Amino acid sequence: MSYGIRRSLVAITVVLVVGWLVSGCSGAPSDSGSAVGTSGQAIGVQITSGFITIENRTEHPLVDARIAIRAGSLFYTSQLPRLAPGDKRDLSLGDFRAPDASPINVNLRRPNEIVVTASDVDGKKYEVKVPWKQ
Repeated sequence: MSYGIRRSLVAITVVLVVGWLVSGCSGAPSDSGSAVGTSGQAIGVQITSGFITIENRTEHPLVDARIAIRAGSLFYTSQLPRLAPGDKRDLSLGDFRAPDASPINVNLRRPNEIVVTASDVDGKKYEVKVPWKQ
């Protein structure tokens, strides 16, 4: 091989190796579907088509959980009286009501976020806000 071709191959190899190292070391967040922002939190929230799943990740039962879908300045709410540790509960979008008891219609009002507030049996308060992505 001629000297010029070797030099070009070495340069290309160096560029590829550096690019591979930089891309492997970058801390780009991975997309975990609809479970946005729930890793490491006491309450897990997952949005699927027509349902919102709430998961208790604490060691104590959650009581008086209030789940609210914020659409603009209006909140559509639902309640869970008790959620045992490790339990998951699916709530249909039809379970959510505005203060005037009207149901949510995601085709008319685009939701912005889900806000979950609850307390455990020891009185510790929890609040999780998850952006609406669907």
